[in-house]
Formats: sequence, C-alpha cells, structure tokens
Amino acid sequence: MSRELPRPAGVAGVTPNDSPRATSTPAFFRHAFDAAGDALLVVDAASATVVAANRACTALLGTVETALVGQPLVELAPFRGQTEWCAGLLGLPDGGALADRIVHVADPGGQQRTLELAGRGFAQGARVFVQVTLHDVTAARMREHRAAQARKMEAVRQLASATAHDFNNVLSCIRGYVSIALETAGVTGDMQEILTRVKDVSLRAGELSQRLLDFSRQRKLTLQSVELGRFVEHVGEEVRATLPPSVALQLHAERPIAVHADETTLRLALTLLLRNAREALDDHGEIALSATRWSLPPPLGQPHRPSETYARLSVRDSGRGMTPETQERLFEPGFTTKKSGRNTGMSLSTVYRIAVQHGGWMEVTSAPGRGSTFSLILPLATPPAV
Repeated sequence: MSRELPRPAGVAGVTPNDSPRATSTPAFFRHAFDAAGDALLVVDAASATVVAANRACTALLGTVETALVGQPLVELAPFRGQTEWCAGLLGLPDGGALADRIVHVADPGGQQRTLELAGRGFAQGARVFVQVTLHDVTAARMREHRAAQARKMEAVRQLASATAHDFNNVLSCIRGYVSIALETAGVTGDMQEILTRVKDVSLRAGELSQRLLDFSRQRKLTLQSVELGRFVEHVGEEVRATLPPSVALQLHAERPIAVHADETTLRLALTLLLRNAREALDDHGEIALSATRWSLPPPLGQPHRPSETYARLSVRDSGRGMTPETQERLFEPGFTTKKSGRNTGMSLSTVYRIAVQHGGWMEVTSAPGRGSTFSLILPLATPPAV
C-alpha cells in the first residue's frame, strides 16, 4: 500500500503538456519519490522519527517501509553513533539544512557502503519535515583513493629516481677513493681491512640504489591474455617447493578468469606477495593463494545497472597482522617491518606499481594477530568479438 507523502513544491521533468491533475496526485509524487537514485527518508522534525522511506532506502536497509515508519532515526543502522547529527533534526526550520556527514554501513549483501548523509527541512502546513538523503559515494571514494595513491606513488617514483642517481654519484666517488687508497704503497694491516670493509659496504649500498632505480623505471609491458587458474597453479606449485613442511599452502581459482597482463611481471608481483606472506609467518602457519571474480556493487537505486567486475588475485597469511598505522606506509619504498637484513622494503611498492601499470590497484585487509590479505585487483580481459 502506498503511503501519502508530505508533498514537495515541484518535480523536475514535468512538461507544460502534462495534465496538472495527473502530476499533482499522491501516486505521482510517490512514484517520483521511489524513482530517486538516492536512498531517501522523510523524518518528522518534531520527533526525529521516520514518516516515509523510498525504495532505494528499504533496499539499503534490507527491510520494508512499514517496518521503518515510526522508528527513531538514530536507531537505524546508518545513523547509529550519529546522535549529535540526528539531534540536529529536532526543530529544524523550513529550508534549514544539516551539514553533510560521511558514514560507513554494510548493505544486506555484506558489501561495505560509504554514504553521505544530508538533511533539509520543508514545511507542510504547521508541521516541518526533513528529507534525509543517503547518497552512495562508495565508488567515487574508491576512485579518489586510487587516484591519490597513484599520485603518491608517482611522486615517490620521481624522488627515488633522483635520489638513486645522486647517491650513485657519491658512491662512485667513495669507491674510487677507496680503490686508490688500497693500491697505495704502505697500506697494510688494520687500515687495509677497514678500507676493504668500506668498499664492501659501498657495493651493498650500490645494490640498494639499483633497486631504487629499478622501482623508478616504467618497464614496458608485453600484454597477453593470461588465464589465472592455470597461472595460480603454476606459481603456487613453484612456491610450494620452497616452503617448509610447517607452512601449508592452499590454492583456489575460479575458472575461467583471464586478464590482459605481462605474465613475467605479474609472476614477479605474485612471487613477491607470497614471499612477503612467508616472512610474516615466522616458522609455521598457512598461506592461501586465490583467483576470483570481484564486483563493485551498483549504486543505490540502480539495481539493474551492470556491476563493474574485476579479477582478484589474493594472498592471505595467518601471520602477525598489521596495525592501521603500518598499513598506511606499506607501499613506501624502503619501508619494512622485517628484521634488519631480511628485506629491503622494496617488494610491496614494486607490486603496487605493477598493479597500477596493469590498470588495477591493490587492497590490503589486516589486523594485529589476525593475519593479512593482499589483493591485486585487475581488469578482466575483454572477450574477442564473435
């Protein structure tokens, strides 16, 4: 049964030829309300309780409108913890607005949504109602995050290149002077040993500098269709042979999944992720390597819009996990949580660069004591036209 809504002043899209009678009925406004792409609620400004909800809103909350009507707004999932914002609805005047607020909520399918809340008051007779909008910005926020990460990585790449070149020049001078000193007559004993150590250290520093240069260079990719089921099996079996009996490796791949990729470069990325997982385990544990399809949910109110589907290559470990602060720095060249001498801190930044070069991105899920999952999200290969 349709509920009669507090009627807005007008509806966009009505032409002069439309019958005024037809476009002023409760059914017309109900249809316009339900056709909105955003989730909408109408709330009584005197009590902050729900008066009406449109179709997109009931889909988001996984319920029916009759179950929402009369409920305090603050008790609905997107508004829990937003007590101050909801209190601002009380006594909101006609035309008054609440400042936008970003919230995170899981939809009935378990997908995490990022919503932008907004509220605007409108009067009907002596009563004031508030139209509350829940605008789905999930996809937009993901794009912004990926763009910000790409800009950050490009800046780091340029810095790494400049630093490595300057560092190499300094190292060349050091090695040159050390070689001259070692060849000088009379340099023996302790002094010769010290100079030899300086030379060895400069060579190791040169290797690190070379890794920085390798990271900074955009290697040209040779793209081909790579079937990920076969790919995961091959890489997984190669890595399994290097693992101790105390570390279990699980493989899972949906079939068929194909991506356009440089197979050699993609193999490097996956090998680095598996090595990273192995180091997170210390002496025992489990690693899981999988290839699956992954979809971005369609925006609220647009259930018939096709989902954006990608290939997801994931490496999960049962290791120590990471704090949010550590996760923020993961892809910085040189950053590592490993013991000194075990890692140069270049692996994850290299994997991230490979993901971006393939038109994708990386995602990380981790918590202290709960292990970590690193995922490469890559565009699916377009099937050939028939």
